[in-house]
Amino acid sequence: MAVAVPRYTLPSSKYFRTTLLPELYDAVSAAVTSVLDTPQHISFTTDGWTTAQCTDSLLGITAHWIDESWKQQSAVIAACCIR
Repeated sequence: MAVAVPRYTLPSSKYFRTTLLPELYDAVSAAVTSVLDTPQHISFTTDGWTTAQCTDSLLGITAHWIDESWKQQSAVIAACCIR
């Protein structure tokens, strides 16, 4: 950014941690909750995985449903680290 727009100052990591990410989490959580209020039936699956970038194992819970247009939909509703 220093080359493209020299006057631009990058926000601090504290801004991302304390302001931006919590706001984004709240917005996405509200949107997913709203979407999950609509279907009559929801199926849940769990999955465990690891990645090359992370040495911890992860466990996720995903919701699956069919929307009013008969399209399959899914959303990861939880993920946690397993140590």
